[in-house]
This record gives sequence, structure tokens and C-alpha cells, in this order.
Amino acid sequence: MTRITTLVVPSNDAALSEFVKLFDRSSCLVPVFYLEYDSKLVLKIKERGWLVYRKHLSLEDEVKSSLKLSKAWFRTFFVRFLDDSKLGCFVQTYLLRRYLCNRLIRNILNASSSLLKIIEEQNIKACLISTDRSVGIEASIMYLSKLNPIKIYVLSFAYSADYQSSIKLRGKSIYSYIYPRASSNKYHGKGCNGKLFFRPFEHLALNEIGVFPKNPWVLGMGHCDLMLVDSERERNRLISLGGEEEKYIVTGTVSHDCLYEANVKRGDIKTELAKRYSLAGEAIAIIALPQYYEHGLCDKEKHFYIINNLIKSVIGLGFEILISLHPKMNRNNYVYLEAEYGVVVLEQELSEVIVVADLFVSTYSSTIVWARMCNIPAVIFDFINLNYKDFYNELNFPVVKSFGDLSSTLTDIYSTDFIKHQRELDSKQLSPFDGKCLTRIEDIIRE
Repeated sequence: MTRITTLVVPSNDAALSEFVKLFDRSSCLVPVFYLEYDSKLVLKIKERGWLVYRKHLSLEDEVKSSLKLSKAWFRTFFVRFLDDSKLGCFVQTYLLRRYLCNRLIRNILNASSSLLKIIEEQNIKACLISTDRSVGIEASIMYLSKLNPIKIYVLSFAYSADYQSSIKLRGKSIYSYIYPRASSNKYHGKGCNGKLFFRPFEHLALNEIGVFPKNPWVLGMGHCDLMLVDSERERNRLISLGGEEEKYIVTGTVSHDCLYEANVKRGDIKTELAKRYSLAGEAIAIIALPQYYEHGLCDKEKHFYIINNLIKSVIGLGFEILISLHPKMNRNNYVYLEAEYGVVVLEQELSEVIVVADLFVSTYSSTIVWARMCNIPAVIFDFINLNYKDFYNELNFPVVKSFGDLSSTLTDIYSTDFIKHQRELDSKQLSPFDGKCLTRIEDIIRE
């Protein structure tokens, strides 16, 4: 079997975790990783003997980095001034736009040069990324692909943000600032008067080097060759948002393969977990903690206030409580929950253990669908009023806004066969869910 060396450029550890699962299982794809950020998974990658390149810092960069650290308060203040004040938005848009644009272009082209050396040295023909709508390393890959015959694939690993959620994440003033240039960078829609996807200087830089996405508001509408999506439902959703039909291929994800295999061995996994964590009760509730603080959606104090009260709301219901952390979360920040509340902070990945749950509790997340695929009752909590109205609407997940409502809703769901009427749902709309997702991904990349 021909082995294909593949460049892998994740944007965060959530994406990298999915990539690691892929290459752990693949016999024909050989990864070469390029990381621009400090990852908790570097050791795991090196232990497998895989090649990993890190972003190189020149002496000048290191000096600048040191200065940034020593004056972090000033840098934070200055960025906030530029992005979130009327005067700062004016300065950024009209006075500093050319300077910021040129600096971004230099960064993109320099990273492209580094990537080109890796591609030539390793004879790479394909590249896997997790997003095609950023001004980071992905923009460098898009620029590179214009000059070199390398195939670029966006690999689905989570529910992708659409217009509504992208707008919510763009709360800073710069994204609403009056900017006369007309393009798909500006969104006009219900409840939104001209929101920008990219800052003005980012928009200008991507345009000038020819890699501005056809539609930045829709994942897969950048300059990738294909996007490999988790389900027929996701493909249809992206197309309905404005995606091009031919760019989306349904493969499922490697996490779905893990879930499929775990579902077959549900009883054995539950026995193993009970032994490992000394679980005494029969009923298990798994809580996937939100990344409100990690995503910048609220401050640290509010985040942990929510975490503590979330767990308190479930404790009295008689379940063994297992806590699942997102890859972006630092485990050291959450292990106190075990001593404080007698819960278990899982070491395993959620796809390996969710099948043991009698109830699953999560914020808006792709993992909520994993529960439905395994016929596990699930509840969405939304304690900071994200109000994502289009999030798997047809599946009728209960959404609770208060801690008290969470307790009562979980009690109601557990005491009734809440999902009985949902079992006729065509699960193939949520994933092929046949244990063959990896094979489909490999076949696409080998073509």
C-alpha cells in the first residue's frame, strides 16, 4: 500500500486531538506536523515517532516576545484600545491600516517560505487543516497552494460556526465599525447591520495576496480543495448557508469510529470505569464542562462560578458524576473538583467513555450529538445566553438557562423515556456511524 506523507496544521488542540486519532489508526497516511502554538500534545506526537516542526523564532522575534511579556499589561491595553474604542477603531482602520496590513502580509509570506521548505524536504502532496478562514498559518497554506501542487483538505472535527455564532464571537467594536469597502467580509442580515468577519487590515492583506475566502462566514468556502464533513446533515447545512455543493464530502470523523467501537463494548467499558474510579452507583451522569473562559466568553471568576454551581445542580440527583474536559482546558485548573465535590475528572477522551452515561450534560457542542447517536438522553445548558437558535433544532434538545431548571429538567428526562420518540430519527443524517469513517478519509486523500 502506497504511504502518503501529509502535512498537518491544526489551529488548536481540539483539532490536533482528532488528527492524532486519525494517524494512530491509519496505515497509509504518514503525518508531518507543523505547530505554531504551544500544544499539550507535543509529547504524545513525539512518542509516536512522528515528525513535528515548531514555528522558529529569530533572535529579533525572541527579543520582541520578551518585551511583550514584560509589558503585557500595555500590550493588552493597546490591543483593547484599537479593537474596542471609537478612536482606536478609527486609528486602526484609517491611520494604521496600511502598516498593519504590510506586517500581516510579511508574516504570511514568511510562514509560507518555512512551509515550502518542509513540503519539498518531505515530498508532501496533501495538507490537512481545521479551518480555511483565518489570517494565521492557514492563510500561508492557501498562498502556498497557489504556487505549488498540494491538495488542501479541511477535516471536520466540530460543529462549525455559522453566521449567528460567528457574529456573537465578534463583539469588539472593530467588527461593527463603519468601513466603506463592500465585499463578503461584511454581513448584512437580520439583527446585524454590517458586521465584519475580518478586521479591515486583515481583509486588505488577504485580498492583496489573493487568498481572501469566497465567503468567510461559511467554513469550507476558502481556498481549500475539499472539506470532509461529519454528516449529511452538516453538508446540507453548510450548503444552505452558501457553501458550494461540490466542496463538501461526507466521510464521518475518526471520533465517530471510536464512538462506534465503544458503543459495541458499552458494558465492558462501564465495568472498567467502575473499577478504575471506584464508582459505587449504577446511574452515571457525564458533564462536559464549557470553555467559557478559554474561549474568552466571560472572565475567569464568572467561569468558575458557573462550573461550581453547574456541578452542585447535578450532585443531589443521585448520579455518579464524571467530568469531561475539552482539549483546550488545562486539567490542573479543574482537578480541585474531585476533592471539592467528590466527582471524577476523566482522563480518557469523551468519545471513548460517553457510551456509559445515563445522562449527558453539555453546552452547545458537537458532543451533544454523540449522545443522541448512542441513545443517551442529553441536555444543553446555556448560562451565558449564547442562544444559538439553529443548533440541531430538529433534535429538540432541552436547553436550560438556570441551575434550578437544570436539576428539574434532568430529573424529568431520567424518569421518562425522553428519547423514545426520537429513535426513528435517521442516524445516518448525523454520521455514517459504521466504523468506516477512517477508510473514507483515506480514500479521499489517496485519490
